[in-house]
Amino acid sequence: MKLQLGQGQIVIEVEHDPDVPTTCPECGQAVPRHDTRTRRWRHLDTCQYRTIIEAGVPRTS
Repeated sequence: MKLQLGQGQIVIEVEHDPDVPTTCPECGQAVPRHDTRTRRWRHLDTCQYRTIIEAGVPRTS
């Protein structure tokens, strides 16, 4: 979690466990991970701060 007072926001970082196999969204089988894509979502405010959730979403080959 990063508190960025100057920007008026809290950033919560979510990480994917590398030991958990990645599942193909089309066939449902375990497949190797190709890379990750960073995504950001706006969440409900925490007191007077904007809350941002940031995650590296795994992508498959």
